[in-house]
Amino acid sequence: MKGTILDYSIPKNEGLISGEDGQRYTFTKNDWRSPGIPTRSRKIDFAINNGKASEIFEDISSNLNVKNQTIGMKKRGFIAVILLYIATLGIYYIYWLVQTKEEMNSLGAKIPSAWLLLIIPPYWLYRYGEGVSLVTKGKKPSFISRGDISPIWAACWAWGGFPWLQREFDKIATR
Repeated sequence: MKGTILDYSIPKNEGLISGEDGQRYTFTKNDWRSPGIPTRSRKIDFAINNGKASEIFEDISSNLNVKNQTIGMKKRGFIAVILLYIATLGIYYIYWLVQTKEEMNSLGAKIPSAWLLLIIPPYWLYRYGEGVSLVTKGKKPSFISRGDISPIWAACWAWGGFPWLQREFDKIATR
């Protein structure tokens, strides 16, 4: 059956689908069969088992027509981020923070408006760090060490180590 993802919660690993039959079906991450993370408004194809959605695949032909919709993290590349930072004399860093904030919010993070970055930088960077922790599922980048990531640790890396943070985002990029 065809349908659309209405909602998906990363912390709970569950979501809700609206089928073309007008019914709503719940699902879990284990039912998702396409790359990336299930996100709102994605058109999908799925089977129904015991009143729940299963074997869920993204309907790529339908999603190609969706314009200006941020779904998941964008792959940018480590070197590209560094070169853009140098070429724009650091301005790219602010652009990068705003774009990655929007991408993380599309995956369930709750990072406030980037205007707060100008007003209360420590608070905004802490909230940004919470978003990083959410989308990376609390894992530190492999070049540092193994273990959980704290929002403060992520905020410090967002401030000075954003190319390395982008490398981690590239690992979970959906586009």
